[in-house]
Amino acid sequence: WGSAQILTRKDGNFDVKLKGWGTAPVVEQVYAAVSENLRRLGSIECYVLLDMRRGIGSSPRAIGLAIQFLSDHPGRVKYVAILAPPPIVVVMRAIAAAAHQNGFQFFRNPEAAEAW
Repeated sequence: WGSAQILTRKDGNFDVKLKGWGTAPVVEQVYAAVSENLRRLGSIECYVLLDMRRGIGSSPRAIGLAIQFLSDHPGRVKYVAILAPPPIVVVMRAIAAAAHQNGFQFFRNPEAAEAW
């Protein structure tokens, strides 16, 4: 199935690694943790490095949860650098568009994503 690791820094940077299949329970856990950390960080603009290079897909419910999460936290995440294979990039572009979110950039190279 799937798993996630989240590292939250005091400066508002999040490093999130997702592996395997993005089931709704895995996605719910990630969003609950990130939501709590956003609350703790206060008004700091946040940046996310989302590494999905070892992801293989997600359930349709997980996609809906992603759109809902972004809609629930408008403007809190300034930029999201996404490392992902092309099929996942297509899905993530659709999620960003559906949630009316800007600031998403897609990469295949970790160094380029971190530099952005």
